[in-house]
Amino acid sequence: MEHDKKASRRFKDFSHLFISSKNEKPKPAAVQQSVPPVKQSESSITKPIFCITSFNDINNRVSLIAKIAADLTNAGKKVLLIDADFSLPRLSLKIKSGSSFSVMNFLSADSDFNFYSSPNSGIKIITIDADISDLSLIEMKKRIFLKKFFRYSEEVSDVILISLPVIFNIRMIENFVKAGNRFVILTSREKSELINAYRLIKTINKINSNAGFGIIINSVEKNETADNSFQIMERVAGKFLNKKLNDYGFVHTTTGMDDPALGNKTASVHNFSAVSGSELLKNILEMLEIVKSKQKNQKQNFSLSEKLFS
Repeated sequence: MEHDKKASRRFKDFSHLFISSKNEKPKPAAVQQSVPPVKQSESSITKPIFCITSFNDINNRVSLIAKIAADLTNAGKKVLLIDADFSLPRLSLKIKSGSSFSVMNFLSADSDFNFYSSPNSGIKIITIDADISDLSLIEMKKRIFLKKFFRYSEEVSDVILISLPVIFNIRMIENFVKAGNRFVILTSREKSELINAYRLIKTINKINSNAGFGIIINSVEKNETADNSFQIMERVAGKFLNKKLNDYGFVHTTTGMDDPALGNKTASVHNFSAVSGSELLKNILEMLEIVKSKQKNQKQNFSLSEKLFS
């Protein structure tokens, strides 16, 4: 309760920015350079690592990740899914296809696991259902295996999608944030939830200042409603953080999509994007093309495994 009161006072000075007037035309964000497609240097390049997070509505977040993963697989891409929501992991329950690896099961098992035998195509799921922040607590043999396993899984994948909880005071979760190069915030259009989304962006930006951000507006009935909510977020992020936001679309309140790869209905993600003309799947595929064009001349940077076990 006390934390909520402090948070309320802290955001009171700009909460009016989350309310738009009918007559008000949204102002463009502060002049800035576009966020580069991938974090890169002259000598190395990083694969697309998308972290999808939200304060609430974990079910829609998981459904969104599952749908994007299925779409990427249908496009012939190899997808590594990491369910870092270790208090209540759900991705392995949502997705029936592909291979699955549980950190907890591995740590508690007596037998070894041959990760080279797992398929290199389609979807691979790693469930972080145990805190591996302190590797010194894990026996040496399993510690070495985990490092090699994450490195190999990253190496054979084209794109990495991470279901990220909002508990950033755990070192393992903070390392995932440091490894990501794109963060997708799923938020509803209510003012309190937009403020929470801004807080998420601000917190992540403090940990990883090179991160790019995108917004998906959840549970809306009209394109215009989602468009207005995105413009509000774009204005606030531009004014206070000098950050450009990508418009990744919206999730309709009622529309479902029956996808055999998922085994059940999942949220339908639409592209309305009158502002930026981009949406999540298209953005990922564009980043993959950039990575592919640079792979011949640049060394692969294994950002995830390096930062996770740093």
